[in-house]
Amino acid sequence: SEEINQNRTSAAVVPTIFLGVAAFLISLVLARIVQSQREQIGMLKAFGCRTPTLVGHYLLIAVIPVAAGAIAGCGLGLWAAHGIAGMYREFFHFPFARFTPQAGGLVVGVLAAVVAAAVGAATAVRRVAKLAPADAMRPEPPATYSRGTVERFGLDRLLGPVGRMTARSMLRRPVRTGLSVLGLGLGASVMIVGMFTFDAVDVLRALQFDVTDREDVTVAFDAPRGPGVLYELARLPGVTRAGSRSSGLLSRSAAS
Repeated sequence: SEEINQNRTSAAVVPTIFLGVAAFLISLVLARIVQSQREQIGMLKAFGCRTPTLVGHYLLIAVIPVAAGAIAGCGLGLWAAHGIAGMYREFFHFPFARFTPQAGGLVVGVLAAVVAAAVGAATAVRRVAKLAPADAMRPEPPATYSRGTVERFGLDRLLGPVGRMTARSMLRRPVRTGLSVLGLGLGASVMIVGMFTFDAVDVLRALQFDVTDREDVTVAFDAPRGPGVLYELARLPGVTRAGSRSSGLLSRSAAS
């Protein structure tokens, strides 16, 4: 039961992290594509191309690769699930443990990936929808700058030119800064999740064999025995120390 509960937790947490990273990367890449194709978008709108058509085009750029990857991932997941079911059958000595794929779960997984791609593409697609033909066919005007938080608090005197430009860009575009921080955090989470299993096994091994079970040999009896049995075990060849762990359970430590 505990193993199944752990699988449920992993199935909820790990995909969320990966889909968050995917949405961030899609947002970043698609925004650069739209930025580099401003003139083409304006020209198409000027010649009568409808905005929903352009929006659908850029939305498909994000959705089609993700949907294809999700479908391929379903196939790999089914293959891995059969292997895990066989491992559980062998380890837990189940009489049978068959994996029965459910179409609903596969559909939900693909839809979750497509929704994550659509969310990541939302910012770039909104820019395409709002871009006017006359504005798109000329270079993007530079941003209007004024005294910001860095200057009002006098922090500009503590920073160099590069530091001031970086601070201004971060503070004047808080949404982009927040999304960048979130994407970096999710990227770090991917690394932590990937290495967590190995670290957890090392910690469990050290706790089990270096702290909890420090004896070399454990002797258990089917009924309580008197203290004389402990002395008899201590007299066996190779035993350096013997002690009682609990009532009816005696342990001995064998010399190497």
